[in-house]
Order: sequence, then C-alpha cells, then structure tokens
Amino acid sequence: MQNHKTADILTFGRLRYLSSNDLFKGALNESHPLASTRVTLAHGNYFGGAFDPDKTAACDHEGPDTTEYKGVHSYIGMPSRREFELTKIALKRSGVMDWAHEHGIAVVSYNAGARFGGWEEDRNLFFEFYDKHWQEYEDYFGPKPAEDPVEWTRRLSSGQKAVYTPQDTMVREYNCCINNSHICDYVKGTIRISLELGVDGIFFDYSPQFCYCGHCIEKFREHLRTNFPTEKLQEIFGINDPARADPVLFTRQRSLRFENPLYMEWRRFRPQNYLQWLKEMRDYGRSLNKDFFISANACLWEGNPFRQFEFTVGPLEEWSKETDYLFIEAMFEASPHGHKDLKITNSPVLKYAAAASRGKNVAYDGYLTWGKTPAAMIPLTKLAVAECLANRATFMHNWSPKQNLPWGEGGKYIIADLTSENEAVLEGLKEYNGFFVENEGLLLGSEPRASVGVLCSLQQAYGKRKSSYMALSRMLSDEQIPHVALIDDDLTSGRLSAFSALILPEVPLMSDAQVEAVIRFVRDGGGLVVLGETAAYDEYGRRRKEFYGLHKLMEDLEPWGHIDIGVDPAVGVNTTGKAEYGLGRVVNIPQDAYVSFPDIGREKVVLFKDMASITTGAMKSINTVFAEIVRWVAKGNLSGACLADSTVEFTIMDQPDQSRTIAHLVNYKVNLDGSVTEEKDIKLEVTVPRGKKPRSVRLVSPDFTERRELGFELIEGNGSPGVRFVVPRLVIYSLAFIEYTG
Repeated sequence: MQNHKTADILTFGRLRYLSSNDLFKGALNESHPLASTRVTLAHGNYFGGAFDPDKTAACDHEGPDTTEYKGVHSYIGMPSRREFELTKIALKRSGVMDWAHEHGIAVVSYNAGARFGGWEEDRNLFFEFYDKHWQEYEDYFGPKPAEDPVEWTRRLSSGQKAVYTPQDTMVREYNCCINNSHICDYVKGTIRISLELGVDGIFFDYSPQFCYCGHCIEKFREHLRTNFPTEKLQEIFGINDPARADPVLFTRQRSLRFENPLYMEWRRFRPQNYLQWLKEMRDYGRSLNKDFFISANACLWEGNPFRQFEFTVGPLEEWSKETDYLFIEAMFEASPHGHKDLKITNSPVLKYAAAASRGKNVAYDGYLTWGKTPAAMIPLTKLAVAECLANRATFMHNWSPKQNLPWGEGGKYIIADLTSENEAVLEGLKEYNGFFVENEGLLLGSEPRASVGVLCSLQQAYGKRKSSYMALSRMLSDEQIPHVALIDDDLTSGRLSAFSALILPEVPLMSDAQVEAVIRFVRDGGGLVVLGETAAYDEYGRRRKEFYGLHKLMEDLEPWGHIDIGVDPAVGVNTTGKAEYGLGRVVNIPQDAYVSFPDIGREKVVLFKDMASITTGAMKSINTVFAEIVRWVAKGNLSGACLADSTVEFTIMDQPDQSRTIAHLVNYKVNLDGSVTEEKDIKLEVTVPRGKKPRSVRLVSPDFTERRELGFELIEGNGSPGVRFVVPRLVIYSLAFIEYTG
C-alpha cells in the first residue's frame, strides 16, 4: 500500500472506516466517498450478485469506473469457473484495488462464514454451485464432498437443522457447523479467492450459535478430557467419563436443576471452539499473505453485551485473542443524541468493547437514527464519531443510499431511499475525519485511564445470570465519575492494583481465585462496591454452601446512613452498609435496596428508583448518594472531576510516548432536529500519572479552528498530581491536552 501499512491502518487514531453494498460503484476520483471522507478501511458488504460475463469494468475520462462490475458472492455459491476467471480479469482491469491502495485504503471483504443460501428442494443458489460447479474449483475447495450441503447445517438441541429465512433477504439460510470439515474447506477457499482478487482482509459475518451435532458433542467431550482430570470431572460435574456428557440432555435440564455445571461448561466451551476456528482461518490466510487480517461480527443488536450469547457465542474478549480488530454491529437507530433533559448514549457498551479488545481497535457499526431532516444528520454524525473516539473506538458508517429497512406496515421490510441522509452523513464524516487526518497525533497511542473500574463479567452469561454493568456505567457517567470497564481476566491478572475502587455490579458467578484477588485488593487498600448476590456461586454455577464468597469483607458492616427517612432504617435502600477491611473500604448494596436494573444504559438509570417512588419524606438525589458511595470507597482518589450536567461526558486517556494526558469532552445536546446546545465554562480537574508535573493545558476541537492555551491551577491529591482549569466552550467534541514533565 502506498500511504500506510495495513497493520498501521488498524490502530486507534488512524482507522477510518466505511462500508457499503456498492463500495466501488461509480467513478473512482477524489469526489468518491472513500476518498472524500479520508477512510483507511473500506468494507465491501459483498462484491456482488450475478455476474454477466459479457460486461467488464469500463474507464472514462473521470477515472476508473466500476458501474458494470458485479463480482462474485460466496454466500450463494460460486459461478462457473469461466465466469469467475472473467470476473478476476474485470476486477483487475477496473483498477479499483490499485486505486484504493494508492489512496492508503485497505479493503476488507464480507464473508458469510459458515453459512450459505438457497433452497434444497429447488437446488438453486449454493446447491446449484455444489451440484454443477464445485468440481471446477477443486484447486480451491478440494474434492467435491459426497455429503450434501444440507447435512452441514448445525443442529439445534431439538435435533432440527438450523435453517431459516431472514425477512430482509427472503433467501433461505443454512447455518453450518464450524466443526464440519466441508464448510471449513469452502471458507478457506473463499479466503484464497478474496486474496487473489486483491482484498487485504476478511470480515466474517457469521457468529455461530450452539450446535448439537455429533462433531460438536465429540469436540466438547474432548475438551473435558483435556482440561479436567478424572477426579475433577467427578467433583465438578458428577461424571467420571466424558463420554457420559450429553449436551442435549443437560441443556433440556437447565431450567429444572438448581445447579447444572455441565451446561455452564458447554456454554464456556463454545466460544473457545469458535476461537480455534477463527485462528485456523487467520493462520490459513496468513500462509498466503503475511499481512492478512480478519474480524468477526459481534451482533450487539440490543446494545447489551450479555445478549450476545443469544445471537452468537461471545464473549468478545475471547474473540479478540485471534481477530485483528473488534467489529460491533450495533442496534438499529443507535445514534447518540439528546437535549437538556435527555441523553441517549452508547458509552457503556463502548467502554466494555475497549476492555474486551485487549488493546486492539474497536470498530462500531452504529446504525444511525435518522434525523428529522437530512441536514440534521451532519451534527448527529459528528456526535456519533465523537462518542466513539472518546471511548477509544472507531465509528463506522454503512454508506447505503438505498436500504432494506423494517419501515413498512407491520414492520415489513421495504427499500427506503436515504440518499439525502447519506450525503449529509458523508458531510459530517468529511469534516471530522479531515480534522483527525491532519491531527492524528491527538489520538495515536492513547489508552483510557481511570481510578474506578466496573466489572463487565460475561462469565455470568455462561450460567444465564444477570449482571448490571451497563446500568452502573451509565450512572457513573451521569455523575461525572471517570471509569473504565474491566473483564473477568482483569480480576486475576494483577491489574486491580492500578485502581482506587472496584465495582461488582451483581456478579453471582465468581471463581475462588477471583474472590481471593478481590479480598486481597481491599485488604491492600482498595475500595469495593458490591451489589446483589455477588459471589454466591462458583464459576461452574455451584452455590456456595454457607456464605457468599466475599463474606469476610462484610462481617462488620454498619449502615451507610438513613438514605430514605420515609421507611424503617432496616428496610429497602437503608439496608446499604459500609465497612473497613484491612487498609480498604467496602460498601454492600443488597438486592432489596434497589430491586432491579435495566439491561441497557442508553437512557437514564436511577439506582433506587422503585424504592424511591413509594416514599414521602425528603430525599437526597439517589444517584448522588451512589456517587458519594464510590468516592468514599475510593478515599477521594478519582482521576478527574467535571462540573457539568449529565449531558456532558468526559473520559481521560494517557499518551505516555508524548508525555501528555487528554480529557475528552462530548456534548450530547444534539437533538434529532439537528439543533446543538453548546456548553460554556466547564470546570475540570484532571490528574496525570504519578511522578509527573503538568506544564501546560491546550484545548483543541474539530468544531472550531482556534487552539487555546488555558490557564490552570496545580492540584495535588493523594499522591496524584493534576490540574484544575475551565473549558470556555464545548460545541460537540473538544479535547484538552495536559502536557507534563518527569
């Protein structure tokens, strides 16, 4: 590639991402959306449909034009070999890949993964390819399998084949088993084909759910043999021979038994199995091209990482071990927006994604909420980009002027013309992407930092237990408490020592090692907030017999205080208790203090909402009480403070290589009508790493041209130096840079 190496393109601060069904349609010149929005990664949802062998890409005076180029689409099977070879010639002749690379753009190709489309009774689409053309591609896919493709589909626990017809395409879809060798050979062949077409990487749109076929059952039994000696099999699962493990049986019993360790291990095994599959595909691609990269679609369609297990086999922190960046397909109409009384935010899930990525980049495919007018999409797009960047992620737009959306009567899918709206989105991207192209040093090497960590434990999904990370993250943001998400591995990795406070937002399933790590963290001086039945079970879903795992920390609890004077001190919210343990502090908020939390933190969350509604006495703002709880356990050691209302969010990142700390400020008061309510004179406090001395504060923004040097006051809080200053103006997105020495 002319401008960048592919590995550089995938880094945070340099990745700018656009997807389209018509990626290279039209004249490829400087007015093309890929060029005008300065993207570095172009995602072809697929390269076509039917190919007309008599048509090839043409050139005109404006540059290469690919209007006539259709391509091939592996989801419905390959065309005849002759048509495929003509396709390769047409694509090469079009010059589109050369054009993309000359503009510093890597191209990632859609791949349906382990699934295909067609009707077995009509023997069309993929079945037609299998019947008529597979033998022409033996050099790509190997000999034609004797087993019909319909038998490659994964099996449900009922024994049925995983076959369905999506409403948006109305093409019958066959979801295949990733452990079936025939579909694996086919996917590898499509990777090779994509690389020969000039593609740089692959995006897998298939996120396999659970399969109960013989291949998968035997793989699971081998997993048990490999990871559990006989005595552990008996102790944990009640079996002494893995051959006795019957996934169909223990899945059916999941709602009949208090404890079902085999079912939990089955759910833990499946993402590990998918990880092996991803590794196999990436290794194969890299055997052909050492710079080959992959990603896979995390379908967080409801904005909740725990729901990932209903559509795929998360968690993302497993996938990130073998994918080169995380890709999140967001819920529909997911635009952040708001006004003085409302904030719709995606920051909780973005914070989780940053933690799950293990330092890799996160691409957030944010399906935008269409504004009241096309022009409204310009500021709404800017806010979507800002929200992602402030949480160490990259916004991705699906540039599709004509979209198949459920906007018809009764939710029927219709083709909606969104040409004007998409043109406005591109205008917003041009402005913000252009700014960060010229100022990429503002983002490169940035790592989120906060003294408060909130556990987003996807381990809970193995046992279908509720956890409330999303709601707690939203509450902290509303109360202007900087925080980061943590994943399960962080509890035992030694990372906790970097935090002043840890929040466990209903985490019923915890291993003994995790429990001991948390106790050690508190004993050594850390603060802890525990909610609900945390540590009531071990990692296999077995109930701890006498005490909760963290009971040592709570033996000397005393009331936090009479929060609600309208009810008895031992009832409801007033059951919240506090204690000191070793050098640290603990607050326990039992479930009867708050009843329940919403699953998604996109809208305002109130901690004790249900209890507060029945009171008559004067009460403090309940969320303010929660903020006081966090500050108390942290002994006041927060990484920053912001005196603004909840419609402003701020995050803190460090750039150690550039000796500076960055405060990202995002104003969510961007209404769906496109109006923006600016904030002025925001008071901020931001700490820098220990041992450093702040020397300057500068304010930059893509919303205005001037760069301001800001006056500041040095502060010293519990060994962490920092600065206090005022941000005079916030339109949508501003960054305050604190440079330091030492």
